[in-house]
Amino acid sequence: MNCLIIAAGNGSRLSEMEVPKPLVTINNIPLIAHVIHNVVEAGIKKFTVVIGYERVKIEAELRTISKNEGVFIEIIFNPEWKQGNGLSVLAAKKSINSSFVLLMSDHIFHANMLRELLSIDKNKSETILAIDTKIKDNPLIDLDDVTRVHYLNDKIIQIGKHIEKYNAFDTGIFYSSPKLFTALEKSIAQGNTSLSGGMSQLIQSGLAKVYPLKEALWIDVDTPEMLQKATKLINNGSLC
Repeated sequence: MNCLIIAAGNGSRLSEMEVPKPLVTINNIPLIAHVIHNVVEAGIKKFTVVIGYERVKIEAELRTISKNEGVFIEIIFNPEWKQGNGLSVLAAKKSINSSFVLLMSDHIFHANMLRELLSIDKNKSETILAIDTKIKDNPLIDLDDVTRVHYLNDKIIQIGKHIEKYNAFDTGIFYSSPKLFTALEKSIAQGNTSLSGGMSQLIQSGLAKVYPLKEALWIDVDTPEMLQKATKLINNGSLC
């Protein structure tokens, strides 16, 4: 099993930290190191990481993480990193030819969430998004930035940051078929370079499904406020 992590953006809302967002630290440990550690805890030891902004610094840190965790990390540079994150996912197409886990470098989550997703029965042609169904009074959600999901039964109806009707949040944790790459190519050809654009193509094919997590403890570290909340969760042992 390969884990693909997207770490290419510049993280403008955390620019005051003066380091690329994947290298912003909690307890002196970079965000991407927290992510990789939790994936290893869930049983995966092969990684592909797509980088872009400040590639030299992030590549150096990934070499350190690879040594510390005892895992293999393939590093791919996306020269079009300033555009949508769908292009960063697609950059890994030549490296991944079977089902894989897809994660974001700034989404910190409990390892049990990934274990739960990996344990379910899966169709090798589908992409399954782990969702958080707690959409009311969720203190770990930035409603202005979170990707929203409207689903019915186990099928995604619509996904995006600005959809009006929704009943879940996108945790940024996917179990995906390589068909996602084909969907992204089609979406990008139509002018939509986002990952959500590729997911919308899969929705039309009936290949985009959800898995409502029983225990969804995660946070998208995209602002100083969310960084503080993530630090508190890690320090009290909630996120490990």
